[in-house]
Amino acid sequence: MNITSKIAWRYVKGKKSAQAINIISRISMAAIMFSTAAMVVLFSVYNGIEGITKELYTAFYPDIKIVPAQGKYFEGQPGWPAALDADKVVDKWSYTLEDMALFVGTEQQKIGHVMGVSNSWFGINNVQQHMLDGQPFFTERTTVPEAVVGVRIANTLGLEADNIFSGFTIYHPRSGAKFSTDYTNAYNSLHVQPSGIFRVAASFDDKYILVPLQAASKLFEVSNRYSSIDIRLRPGVSFREAKKALTRIVGDQFVILDKYEQNKTLYMILNSEKWAVYAILLMVMLVASFNMVGSLTMLVLEKKRDIAILKSMGAPAGTVRNIFLKSGFFLAGTGGGAGLLLGYLVCLAQKYLGLISMGEGFVVSSYPVAFKLSDFILVIISVVVTGFIASYYPAVKAARSSLIIKEE
Repeated sequence: MNITSKIAWRYVKGKKSAQAINIISRISMAAIMFSTAAMVVLFSVYNGIEGITKELYTAFYPDIKIVPAQGKYFEGQPGWPAALDADKVVDKWSYTLEDMALFVGTEQQKIGHVMGVSNSWFGINNVQQHMLDGQPFFTERTTVPEAVVGVRIANTLGLEADNIFSGFTIYHPRSGAKFSTDYTNAYNSLHVQPSGIFRVAASFDDKYILVPLQAASKLFEVSNRYSSIDIRLRPGVSFREAKKALTRIVGDQFVILDKYEQNKTLYMILNSEKWAVYAILLMVMLVASFNMVGSLTMLVLEKKRDIAILKSMGAPAGTVRNIFLKSGFFLAGTGGGAGLLLGYLVCLAQKYLGLISMGEGFVVSSYPVAFKLSDFILVIISVVVTGFIASYYPAVKAARSSLIIKEE
């Protein structure tokens, strides 16, 4: 017996059962209202954070990425460019060439990833939306290859976009070279000039440098070999349709990954977090519904004579049971409806007024919110199920017999 039921029992013994039922009913509706509002708010905030995270990661994850099933590189075939250009599912495509390297600035050094891309690659991904300085492409206006650099790497090496005195050198181990402390003997070098600086997320800003594809091929000592083919699909094309078409072009010796498969860990964490939050809030709502059990139980005690009259007039047990089930649904529905409205208004205030900020250094200034119809439907179903669970036992007890309170 929970605390509210104990309070109600004292009221019943004191001939104040109507007041007890009223108090507990209000407590029940308030508990369901606040738990429902919390579910709406947390779902909406989670959706906002999830949307921003996915948007950030699309800067380096295209719609489709084709990688070799084995090994680090694959050899490009002469017929692929024409076939990819003519295919109906492909909007844009680009080869990429990626490997780790050493970046040496004037005073600092750093290890990161060099990604060789063509200018068409910037039209496949959305790095251009995250540029802090410079341009998201290679102009090739100088004899020195240009580089688009992550902001953390730029800060470490002291780089500035379009500054002729801000160049740095990339070193990559030579194929078959023996260990040596002399850069000139053990490493290939590529001196580059920063033409742009991007800020996406820490995992990218501290990792990637983009250079022209031909410069990367020379640095890595590979010819006509690539790490992947990045593809942007035409609008309305499904992944299944695209996979069939691309398999016919490149063959079955490659792995074709969609945007989610390229980073399974991220999306698995996002999905598991959402369902974990939902499970916790659902448990909170179920615990809150215990008050409603006490309220309906007291209502059965209060109306035991009315139940007896209904039965004597021929009312079946199902009719009595449905009366109390409807009472439970009314309590849950009233509290749930008020909670939905309250949660929606709080989210609107956060969205347009930015009530709670995220502090400095984040991509957005305040916690983002996003609404999904499926979330509201899920919350409504949760409220209905909670109302049924909370009202079922009192309704069944009322239908089976008229409860008698023994006088002490």
